[in-house]
Amino acid sequence: DLCKKSFCLDHFRYASHGCPGAAGLDNRVIVCPLCEKAVKLIPTEDPNSTWSRHAATECPVTKGQAQPRKSRCPAAGCRETLTSSNSVQCPKCGVKVCLRHRFEDEHGCAGPSWFGRKAAPINVQPWKCSRCTLLNQGASQCKACGAAAPAALGGLNWTCPSCSLQNIASALKCAACNADRPGGASDWGSNCVVS
Repeated sequence: DLCKKSFCLDHFRYASHGCPGAAGLDNRVIVCPLCEKAVKLIPTEDPNSTWSRHAATECPVTKGQAQPRKSRCPAAGCRETLTSSNSVQCPKCGVKVCLRHRFEDEHGCAGPSWFGRKAAPINVQPWKCSRCTLLNQGASQCKACGAAAPAALGGLNWTCPSCSLQNIASALKCAACNADRPGGASDWGSNCVVS
């Protein structure tokens, strides 16, 4: 297509018919197994010769220079290598972690906004997130979308008529005596105290 001529299957490649318009279009590379840098292949040169020249002149590993360490996720027990596509920086503490540990409770976040602040209450009862409908247990915010638990939002907690324990709004059973929550929202005023 660059020289505007037609060729058979044996000669349609630029190198096969010596196309004058294809000069400088070959951008193939080999990856150095030592330093992991891309080394441009010269079309007329053997790839082994290209790599040998790189290893003798440009490769930092063969020159005795230390190879830069790959950053890994700092969460306990995680060995995930961090790249631009599989990492996130925590907005609270500023630590770069892998996607598996992106939530604050997954990487032990102790960011500046947590200092001097009273900890949010942890729900014992399972609760259904109003945003994404995930069933959460033992968390003050949704593990999937980060929405606050209904009690943390100041939702309507209910008092058990059997044992008078304050339960979170989304609890279907009492955390102490396992009694069912009284009826639907229409019964809240008649069977239990809403706070």
